[in-house]
Amino acid sequence: MTGKPDRFNALMLVTYRIRPDANEDEYEDWLRRVDNPFFNASPLAERYVNWKISVGGAPVFAPNTYFDLWDMSDTDRFGPVRNDPALNVFRAEWHRLWGLDGEGQAGQMQGVLLERVVAAPQTRSLHLALLPAADAMPRADWQAWRVAQHFRGPPPAAPFFHTRFARDAEDAAELARAHPGAVLSHIVAAPAD
Repeated sequence: MTGKPDRFNALMLVTYRIRPDANEDEYEDWLRRVDNPFFNASPLAERYVNWKISVGGAPVFAPNTYFDLWDMSDTDRFGPVRNDPALNVFRAEWHRLWGLDGEGQAGQMQGVLLERVVAAPQTRSLHLALLPAADAMPRADWQAWRVAQHFRGPPPAAPFFHTRFARDAEDAAELARAHPGAVLSHIVAAPAD
């Protein structure tokens, strides 16, 4: 992808963790084979990507270790995506296979709808930094997103998030040093662009 602002002006961000007895390698293989192709094949899909939180960043989403980003052209897309019966059947199956039971279930996931407020040219990559922020003050080469809706789990760490793709793992580590509150992540599964 070229270094231009893309067409997505909203993001559904869902952070989560899998059961402690689940095998992470098997789970990530399942994301690549089953989960990511299923969601991206939906008529409602614009772009859906599975991410894993990398070592070296801030533990903003702890104890969650994964997050999904569902790119949307605007926030009006959120309701249909969130309430689609076929997608919800699949989400229930995800929970059966990988989710926590009992008291841990309520805090297993955190979900927010983000709306872009500052665009910046970026080239998509395998590494992404998310920086919780108190405001949308532009930072060079960072997108800024406002929390438009909190819909699941604990409240978000801040009312805004800034995002920036890193060239590689070394560049991501440099972002973490320069911005100590940044969450670093790398792609587990994504559609072919």
